[in-house]
Amino acid sequence: MIETSYFQWLCEIVHADSMEKSYYILCGELFKYPFRVKAKMDINRNNDGLELAKDFFSENEEAYNEYYLYYNPNTDLLKRKYCSMLELFIGIAKHMNDELMTEDSSDKTHKYFWEIIKNLELDEFDDEKFGEESGISTVQIRDILVNLNERHYKKDGTGGMFPLKCPEKDQRKVEIWYQMQAYINEKYKIVEE
Repeated sequence: MIETSYFQWLCEIVHADSMEKSYYILCGELFKYPFRVKAKMDINRNNDGLELAKDFFSENEEAYNEYYLYYNPNTDLLKRKYCSMLELFIGIAKHMNDELMTEDSSDKTHKYFWEIIKNLELDEFDDEKFGEESGISTVQIRDILVNLNERHYKKDGTGGMFPLKCPEKDQRKVEIWYQMQAYINEKYKIVEE
């Protein structure tokens, strides 16, 4: 099934099984849950997430052929309106990688993805924890994602993807792109030459 191949491809980008713990189940929960655009320009972050499916097909001719052979309009990866939270986080992590990459550095998209996951306090939901408390974990993850989608985090971004020590604005009213920029500038102390 093409959705499974695509999901596996996304998990490879973020190294879901090569961390200290495995996080396939968490990634699966993030893949099931849609991102909801609240700020007008956040549609661009949604579109970044949707672009990942196009990247997947452009890298995998066999998957592209299978997609059209077994086309199902109910699960059309290329015609969805909203990306999943997994795709959103990967799209943002790719932008962080682009912003922070130097000439001699390697791709660190997975590092920034896990930084976002940690900021949201989702890193505690490894596969082992799911095995022990699957129902509770699913509810807790959904609560975190609802709070993120509805922007029910603190003014400084705590509880969201990009908590700040010294925010200039209420982060609940700031586009995700500018939340990310403020976070990068504060955490990584980017100095322009």
